[in-house]
Amino acid sequence: MAAPMQIVGLATPDDLTQSVLIKYNTAARFANQALAAVLSKCQAGANTQELCTLGDQILTESTQAVYKTGVERGIAEPTTVNVNNALSSYSPMDSPYILQIGDVVKVSLGAHIDGYTAKGCHTTVIAPINAEGPLIAKPANAIIAAYYASEAVIKMLSAANDSSIVTARKIRELVEEAARTFHVTVVEGSKVRRIKRYLVGQARVEEDALGADQPKQVEWHREVPGQPAFEDDEFVVEQGEAWLIDIAMSTGSGKVREHLTLRPTIYVRDATVTYNLKLRAAQSTLREIQSTKSVFPFCLRSLSDQRTARMGISECKTKGVVSEYPVLLEHPKETIARQASTLLLSKSGNSEAIRLTGGSAFALPWVKSEYEIETGSALDQYAQLASATRVKEVGIPAIGSSMEL
Repeated sequence: MAAPMQIVGLATPDDLTQSVLIKYNTAARFANQALAAVLSKCQAGANTQELCTLGDQILTESTQAVYKTGVERGIAEPTTVNVNNALSSYSPMDSPYILQIGDVVKVSLGAHIDGYTAKGCHTTVIAPINAEGPLIAKPANAIIAAYYASEAVIKMLSAANDSSIVTARKIRELVEEAARTFHVTVVEGSKVRRIKRYLVGQARVEEDALGADQPKQVEWHREVPGQPAFEDDEFVVEQGEAWLIDIAMSTGSGKVREHLTLRPTIYVRDATVTYNLKLRAAQSTLREIQSTKSVFPFCLRSLSDQRTARMGISECKTKGVVSEYPVLLEHPKETIARQASTLLLSKSGNSEAIRLTGGSAFALPWVKSEYEIETGSALDQYAQLASATRVKEVGIPAIGSSMEL
């Protein structure tokens, strides 16, 4: 059996040097391009499998066209298209869902160059052609809450400095305020976290790389009777850091469960586990995973022999050499909205923040809530913040633009 993969630079400090910034920006250009392309195809009658395939194809072709020697690059998060009450990990390989008018759709994906990662997620609504008005039902509240919570946190982080200290508690309170304002609930698993090279929250990977050195992170967990509702380290956000803002809101309880019948299609390699697999299909599948995949999750669709992969992945999972990403759902009658962006807090001294993913190119869909942000509230202040901090957006590359690196 091949030796476990070793990723050079795992968990090492990230200095935002010029070369690192270029790699982050390059990954962001490709992530934004793929996200915009998939969102543009989200319309009634669209096949979710084809949408996921489109996103992954763009990510793969784009990343493989640059840094052609000596630099690992590729998909950091496979494209998923999660509809209505689905939160994450839906990337079907057969019997795909067909989008319908009224669906609330979350498209999520990510790219990396040399382990420097840009991830994004945006929520849209499948509206009828020539719609006469915005979506005004309960799902609109979740969509607006997720959008404004994400935007407010980005502005809060971007303004972080010695005179405007940002802590875990302030981040949590701001997101919770958005949920209360629009009468929705923060979905468990939502997080605002510092990310590092190769480390963006993959199952098991960070535990093995960091050990007791836990990352800066605010995460929403399911409440357990008799235990505190949350427990955050009182960290302080600092310039020179990279952050992932990933916030989901629900019209229901915010509690999610694994889908009972959909077989997971997304997995991640656990490089710390070795095992002499018995089935030839499992051995073949693991060999390909070891030779072509990194510490990032991958979709079975990306393996060369999908039939063999489907047969072999079960033993790989049972023996612990891979971990699965199950499709997560809220109650069928509820709706989840989700927004995710990656942000760099420059340490160049010019108080500039760089928004890698999301931004003005990914606008709030046509929705309207019966609730409004209270004038003078923290959410209102950040929603209209015009600070000295300048937020630069990477945005979407022009069609046909190329990059030789």
